[in-house]
Amino acid sequence: MRVVVKEPKKKPEIRDISYYDLKEIIGNDVDTVDKVLFPFDRNIVIAVDDTGKLKGLEPNLAYGIDVLVGTVVFMGFDEIVEDYDDLTEKQLDLVFGYCVFFDYYDLKVHHI
Repeated sequence: MRVVVKEPKKKPEIRDISYYDLKEIIGNDVDTVDKVLFPFDRNIVIAVDDTGKLKGLEPNLAYGIDVLVGTVVFMGFDEIVEDYDDLTEKQLDLVFGYCVFFDYYDLKVHHI
């Protein structure tokens, strides 16, 4: 599956992974990976470590009035079959734009 992986303080990158690679990338069991909805496209989910803040993981991306911590993975989601999917070219553009605009370390104010 074609996804975008964004680590703290690094640029996002496109990777081809399986769903089971998430444990290694996120650093937590797949069962406890939280899926956050992407604000600009209902067919994109963001996989994050749901215990990342408790573990003290580094801030990564602003998300509304919150912040996503640790490595995050943006994945396509097909609502019809309710399964994860490759990101389309349009979705890749949205995700890369989001990562540039909402990178925690590039924000002028860190009061999120």
